[in-house]
Amino acid sequence: ALMLPYSYIIDDLISMDALPGSTEAFLLNDKQKIVVRESMTKGMSANRKVRRLKEFPYDGLNMKGKESGFQEIVTEEGEHKLIIYHQLTTIDWTYVLVGDANTLLSQ
Repeated sequence: ALMLPYSYIIDDLISMDALPGSTEAFLLNDKQKIVVRESMTKGMSANRKVRRLKEFPYDGLNMKGKESGFQEIVTEEGEHKLIIYHQLTTIDWTYVLVGDANTLLSQ
């Protein structure tokens, strides 16, 4: 099994200062539960123990069997979100960006 320290995941894979607007990065496990969420990393200790993994808050995504892709959704609040994902096959996780569709598409 491949072991990745949380410090590497937080500092190198998730923390992205250049994301536009309210875009957020996630790492999901093979059951689409959140392993790390960018908003969780602010002031996060690399030694922090993960207690309970939460569900990814956007339903209806079909990412299984696809290396990468995107999908536009409308939330219950009427917000248009663009979800961009890429499978990290080595660790069976998925890297996901979620942001305002208009902001991301204008980049």
